[in-house]
Order: sequence, then C-alpha cells, then structure tokens
Amino acid sequence: MDEEEYLLNLVKQADYPRYLFLLRLSTKDRMAIVPLYGFAAEIYKIVRTATDITIAEIKLKWWQEVLSQERQDEAQAAPLVRALLATIEEQQIPLQPLLDLIEARRFDLYHDLFPTQTEMEGYYGETQGVLFQLTARILGYDQENHKDISEIFGFAGIIYGLTDDLNRLDQWHNVGKSIIPKDIHHNILVADKAEQASAKKTLLEIMVSYQLKIKNHSKKPDIEKIDFYLSPMKSKVRILKQLQQNPNQSYEYSNLKLIIYQYLL
Repeated sequence: MDEEEYLLNLVKQADYPRYLFLLRLSTKDRMAIVPLYGFAAEIYKIVRTATDITIAEIKLKWWQEVLSQERQDEAQAAPLVRALLATIEEQQIPLQPLLDLIEARRFDLYHDLFPTQTEMEGYYGETQGVLFQLTARILGYDQENHKDISEIFGFAGIIYGLTDDLNRLDQWHNVGKSIIPKDIHHNILVADKAEQASAKKTLLEIMVSYQLKIKNHSKKPDIEKIDFYLSPMKSKVRILKQLQQNPNQSYEYSNLKLIIYQYLL
C-alpha cells in the first residue's frame, strides 16, 4: 500500500463524505489536503476511543510536539505525520488552527457539557470549520478579500459537526456525555425520551438556522459559488435525513455509500 492509498483509506474509514470529496480532486490537490483530513481523523480517534485519559493526553501532547517540530525523527517514520508536515510547509499552513483543533478535541475526553451554545459553536468551528477553510485555502479560493467566506465555512463546520454528533447522540449518552449546551437544556442526561427528543429538535433547528445563513451569505454578489467546497457538509445533512427516515440503519460508512453517491456523484 503506497502513501496515498494509506492516507485515503484512513480518511475513508473515519470521514466518508470528505473521502468522496478528495476523489474529485486532482492528485496534486488531493495529496495536499488528505493529510489534514487524516490528522483531524486521528485526533478524533484518540479521544473517541480513549479508555484511559492519561494515555489519551500523552497522545495529544505527542501531536502538539510533532507540530512544534520537537519530534523530527519520529515524524519522518510515520506516513501521516510526514505528509502533514510536508503540506504545512508547502502550503504555508499556519500551525495555530491545528493546535486549536487538538485543544478543542481535548474537551471531549472529560465528557463536560458546553456551558453555552456559543461555546458549542466555537468547538465545531475549531474542529470542523477549520477543515473547510484550509481546504479552500489550499485550492486557491480567495478568502482574504471576502470576509463573509470565513463565516460561511464556520457555519458549515457547525452543521457538519452537529450532524455527526446528532447521529451518535445515543452513543454519547451511554458514556455520560452530552453535546447539548446547558443553556439549551440543563439536564439532558436524564433518561427521559421526551426531553431528549425536545433537545434534538432544538439542535436540528440550530442546524437549519445555519443552513439559512449559508444560503443568504451565498447570494451576495461579491461571493463566488462555493457549493463545491461545501459538498461534504451537504452530504452529511443528506445522511442525517436518510437516517431519520430509516432509524434502524447503521451509521457506519459502509452502509452510507449509496446515499452519498446518489447525492454527490
């Protein structure tokens, strides 16, 4: 398995909509972006599968040191790290957004509630919105002269992250974690199905509000069409709608190919 195949498979297993997006790119662009998606997937995997917080913290610290150029020998031995550092150098990617992503994911280790909706949205911006922004940057989309573009990608990140977590809300509930901010619902961890349904409805309403914001921003005359960059988000929403219609369907990527292919390809 060569490096490209290895990295694509890593993203395929973790983030199927973005994997399909990568397949639509040229080889050069794909190899510049896939390490970022692989990095995000690896950080998420560390916190999602953690059974020992101390070990997970050590792994996150290792990645912080890698990005800070403190583990050069180890970095060159790992395909993902080697490719990520090459992308950072060649594409002049700032390190701070990647460090912020790690820090935001650290929050997941402790199963804390978001105090407010604003903090929840900031979390999704740092873990998902940043990937939309960096993708567009690498592909040459002019964000500097269009301040609304960063907002659109931030909105897309909120929708993307919320969709993912809504599909896994029961899984989070089983481990004692809630993605629902305290100022929306203060006691969502209670085993009250009606209250959980109400909270889910509120989160769906938040998603719809951001979809409308994207639609309104995209109508502005000085903004070029950005549907291509938002296609992973749109396929995520498609998945959520499909799963709502068929609640017994698995969320695993292998059962979603037809849904996404019908929407994207």
